[in-house]
Amino acid sequence: MPGKTQNYPSHHNIDNHTVGASSGRVLIENLDSVMQRKLWDETLHGRVDTSNPALLWNDTPSFWSCTSIVHNNPRLVERFAGILRTSFLYCPQILLTDAELFDGIFFLALGPQAINEILGKSLADPPSLIFSGRGNTFEHCLRLFTLRRINEIKPECKDTRYTVRPLELSSMGLTITDDDAVSLNDSFYNELTSRVDAACQGARGIIDVVIWAYEQYWSLQGHTALNDVLVQSNDNFGFLAQRWKEWSNAIAAGRVGYENQENPDFYKPILGKHPSTDNVQPKEAWSQDFETIFREIAKSSVPIINSIITRASKNSAVSDQAENYQQAVKDIIGDNDRKKPIIKRTTAFNRIDEACNERDICTNNLRNILRDWYQFMYQRTLAFHLDAVLIAVNAPRNSYEQIVTHTPITQSDHRTRDGDHLSKSTIASTSKTHRVGALVLDEHVTSVLGNMSASAFGLFCYQTRTVINQWRKCDASVSIHKLKARTKDMAYSVYEADKEQDRRQEGLTIWKSFMFAAVLSIIAAMCDNVWFGNFQSNQIWIVVLVSWFVSMIPNFIEIINWERGVHKGAKTVIYMDRPDFETTPSSEEEGR
Repeated sequence: MPGKTQNYPSHHNIDNHTVGASSGRVLIENLDSVMQRKLWDETLHGRVDTSNPALLWNDTPSFWSCTSIVHNNPRLVERFAGILRTSFLYCPQILLTDAELFDGIFFLALGPQAINEILGKSLADPPSLIFSGRGNTFEHCLRLFTLRRINEIKPECKDTRYTVRPLELSSMGLTITDDDAVSLNDSFYNELTSRVDAACQGARGIIDVVIWAYEQYWSLQGHTALNDVLVQSNDNFGFLAQRWKEWSNAIAAGRVGYENQENPDFYKPILGKHPSTDNVQPKEAWSQDFETIFREIAKSSVPIINSIITRASKNSAVSDQAENYQQAVKDIIGDNDRKKPIIKRTTAFNRIDEACNERDICTNNLRNILRDWYQFMYQRTLAFHLDAVLIAVNAPRNSYEQIVTHTPITQSDHRTRDGDHLSKSTIASTSKTHRVGALVLDEHVTSVLGNMSASAFGLFCYQTRTVINQWRKCDASVSIHKLKARTKDMAYSVYEADKEQDRRQEGLTIWKSFMFAAVLSIIAAMCDNVWFGNFQSNQIWIVVLVSWFVSMIPNFIEIINWERGVHKGAKTVIYMDRPDFETTPSSEEEGR
């Protein structure tokens, strides 16, 4: 049954090693719906116009349909698979939020079967994709994500009929504003409410109801006068409905895990790790937890973001805007007593846009960094709130993720609501300052993983299962030194997997080995009979040492070439925000 969901625990046993949320669940920062769309557009690079959602998500195959675009542009799958597989190698469970699943263009374009195949999953394997929803069922979560009552959008209005939820729909390239949602016609509201009520009673499927609402909204959009005539369904978003149903069926079949955030069995253990609020019921504390965490995490980032704004303000084009940017940051973070933080992304982005002067390209760059900053703060909060690890794979060089990773932070900057470490990130110590912990891999690693076929990746996971398990066991208690060593082992395994077998190349290697062995024999003979012939017997170790050194030269060359390959070019940064990590003098010493 599509409505039947399977709750999935926050701890899972892997090879008799129980891993907690800090090393077993991962939230991928750059697979948020907004970031997915950005990756999609960057990969296509304008070769295909995907701005029309009615063509993109139509059932009828065409040059502009989603299936054709994916088939004709394999680079889309390769880049997405590289990010997903790199994350999977470190954490066996990948957490999906409602925005990622309902509005993520890659998850919708590929579907659950293809993505499970990308991860090399068989029917006998436990699910690696875990949907973290805010309702009892997939359908319930979808209704909460896509629909709202009018009085929920406009509190002064007593109208309880349903409308589309104000939302930035990345998968469609649409933004539904508050005014858009409450400015449609009465016939739409009446019919939508009737259909939602029928769906709640089991007479209709909520997926079909939401698709009908989006079709109506798309058809009415751009009309100069909204009349009371509803358009007939024309399957503009038929493929989107199909994908939602496939995800619902995959959850019901157990191929994709499900956890209900509103279930006390889920959130009470997490609340137990966070500072409790006296005289507040657990349900209320859970809803307040996100705001509290966001405010504190965002506060800890103020020195960095203000430093970025200050450096940018040295440019005369944006100098007069610095105060506006800093005030926007303050408004987003809010005040403990008087003003709540802005945790709605669309509202936060609007506030950033208000502070920016879009006439100047330097200002636009700073605006993008401020948006990245908010996105990063939001995702860190969400990961901490859901007891997961936050990572970012292949973060762009000029992104906030890269900036925060390479910015030294003094120990006093890591303050929390109770005086201890809130973010508790993996930290590499440098003198009296430390940097936010990051595992650095060559871009080649993610590219190799993305280019592997599903069967090749499955074979790679089997052949390197020990290395993978050792990497996954690097939880918050492991020293930075050991963590980096395990990361290097993982990179080496991928590096080796990329080697090709070529008859001519292998023949050339054999001849090189033969010639090198002959040269080594001559050198050894010269050492024994000519250069060191007068040495005493107790000094023969010098001959042995020289011979050993010469024989190891090929290995030294191979190591040097590998090190150069690992550290060249752009980097794949996996930023790890470990909620249970606390820097101690002993762990810092080990990391040196």
